[in-house]
Amino acid sequence: MNILAEARIPLIIQMRVDDERNQYPLMKVPGVDVESIIRLANAFPKVPMVCLCTYRYEAVYLVRRRRMWSVGISYIESFKTLPTLLKQIPAERVLFGSHTPFFYTAAAVAKTERAPHTAKAYKAILQWQCE
Repeated sequence: MNILAEARIPLIIQMRVDDERNQYPLMKVPGVDVESIIRLANAFPKVPMVCLCTYRYEAVYLVRRRRMWSVGISYIESFKTLPTLLKQIPAERVLFGSHTPFFYTAAAVAKTERAPHTAKAYKAILQWQCE
């Protein structure tokens, strides 16, 4: 992990592959526990982390806990997804994500392109940089 910190390479954490609500009741595979990720982040505070396939409440909770955290938008859905999310966390911590081939790529593109936001926010979402 220290090598990641020194090289400024983010640790990518796949929170889930499939939405738990769509899984067969006797074969559920839970997503990664948010509190476990926070403990990992606290143990390695200089390592930037990216969490993919987070639900909106998880994304907001994680980004508010740590400056070096970013989240993908593939699992974040609500009415006016990006405007709602950007009211809660900065655009610099939001990453374009499609979860292709599980989801249609066009849906994530539309979620990004059709949302009313500034050019600066749009650029930040599409061109993430590790700080």
